[in-house]
Parts: sequence; C-alpha cells; structure tokens
Amino acid sequence: MKFSHTLIGIAAAFASGSSESNSNINMFSTLAKSAVDASSWNFDEGKHVCRVYGDPHVLAYNGAKINFAGTGEFMFANFETTGLSQPIYVTASTFTEPNATEYSYVDQVGFFCGDSKMVTRAPLEVGHTPGIYYYDGDSVVDSLPPDFSVSMLGAASNVVREEGDDVILQTVCSPQDTGVEVELFIKYHVNAFNTPVMNFAIRFALTENIGYIDGMCQSPLQAADEFYGGFFLGNGYCDSEEPIEIKWGSEFQTDDCGPCSYSVAEQMMEQNTPGKTILTSIHEKNTLTKIANSNDAGVNITVPQVPSEGDVCYRVPTPYPTGSPNGYPTGYP
Repeated sequence: MKFSHTLIGIAAAFASGSSESNSNINMFSTLAKSAVDASSWNFDEGKHVCRVYGDPHVLAYNGAKINFAGTGEFMFANFETTGLSQPIYVTASTFTEPNATEYSYVDQVGFFCGDSKMVTRAPLEVGHTPGIYYYDGDSVVDSLPPDFSVSMLGAASNVVREEGDDVILQTVCSPQDTGVEVELFIKYHVNAFNTPVMNFAIRFALTENIGYIDGMCQSPLQAADEFYGGFFLGNGYCDSEEPIEIKWGSEFQTDDCGPCSYSVAEQMMEQNTPGKTILTSIHEKNTLTKIANSNDAGVNITVPQVPSEGDVCYRVPTPYPTGSPNGYPTGYP
C-alpha cells in the first residue's frame, strides 16, 4: 500500500513568499535540496505499521480501528528497548478544526529517539512550508542527530497547496548497537476545510531488543478488539491495567481508559485566571508541550491545544502546585 499520492519533481525555488523555510534551524529547505523519489515508500515489507489519518482515525498495530476526536498531546507509540537508556516514542498534538468543531486533526508530531529528537509541524498557512527541527540532547542542531540514520523528503511540491501533491517526510530512528529500527512517515496536506494538517505512520520490525510496546497504537501482540489504556502515564485518566472493548462512538472515547488516557500533558488552571487552563508536562519524558514551553530560539512549535469543556478529553483542571517556581508548574515559562 502506497503512503503518498503520485509525486512530482521538486521546484528549484523554495520560499514562494513564505518566511518559514528561511531559518537555518528549520531543516525543511535543507532536506528539500536533496529530495528523493518516494514512490517506493510503501508498507509491503512485513513490518508492523500504525497509521494515523483523517480527523483522526488510528489503524493500530493489532489491526484495531480507533476513532478519536480529542484535542491535546498524546503518546501514539512507545518502545521500551534493551541497551538504550531512553525509550523510543512518538507523540502528536491534535486541534479542533475551526471550520467544523466536531472534527480534530493532527498539527504537530514529535519523534523521540534515545538522546535525539525531531519535532515537526504542519504549515501555518496554505502555500507555506512545514517546520522540521532536530535536537541532539537539549540542543537544537542544523544536521541529523546521531540516533537518527535517515531523514529525507520525497520529491514533491515544496509547499503544501490546496490542490496538488502532498509533501512526504521519512525519518528513521536506529540508535547504534541496539538492533532496533523505527520509521516515521509524515504526510503534510490540506484537509477538506482548507487547513494544513498531517497524517503519519509508524513502522517497525518486532525483535528481541524491543521489550515492550504501548501507546494509542497498541501492541501487535494483543487482540484487535482490546484496548489497553495509558495507566502507566499517571495523568489522572486511567488507573486500570485491564483492557476495554473498542467501540465506535463517544462511549469509548470518553472512557477513562480510552484514547484520552494517552495524554502526555496535564490540564492545569492558569495562575490568577479563573476558568483558563494550560497544558504542562506531567513527567520527565520530552514532549511537544515541554519543547513549546521552553521557547527555544528559532523553533516554531506551539503549545498543543487545551481541551475545552465538551471535548472528549476534557478533565477538571488541576490547581497550580504550591511552592513551584514563580507559582508555575515545572516546564512552564
């Protein structure tokens, strides 16, 4: 099954009036200069694939089909490996489509690979380019960090347009001496409401060096009608290690151990602003939320949207902890 539509050669000029590709921190232009023929990027190699697409839907590793309409930042796949002190995992943020509030879409993805990470967002407007940023540890870098072996764009249009070919990014995490390889494919495109959004797929081969797999994409070793919640994240949603039945509708989505339980950020009441909430990281893992709150120079990543009342993932906000620096939770500027 091909991941992208038919692709065309990349244009010689990249900016098209957009300033998004001009920063030496945004690696889109650098990757575009050596774009490759992506027609062979398919999933017919016998590996396990989780696809996240549309508004959004998740086709999990175990074959389960999950409908999900929540907003926030969520853990989609988490790989505990031998020989690597940091796990490999993928998070993504979703937002409510302003032109159709019953739908949510993916706007940013984080790929965390040992001590390296790649964060990317959809273009801010139609006709602009995506943002792609690399980190080596906590430092923003302008080249591929060591735990990634590949990051390349398919030869396609240089900007995301209302009509035309989509932009495709492939990034491969393969830390040295671990025997583990996880691939992330991202498609930047325009949805039916003329908003730039992202679909993505996470592919891997199950080896003895991968000890445990979890996340909204689930595990290829479990039954297709079972869904295990993110109880291990300690985010106030799920406190059960037992699976629930996958259903199509709000009953499953609002279940404490449903898809929302993979939130990697906590909804917290903003200081001295009754009724207003923010997202803040809840653990030591790197997340899009933590990166956005760090305000790293040149990195244009936004804090994921906070679920509002009526959202399937909305929970009563947690008050600020007493004694935190300046009254703010850790990681919030």
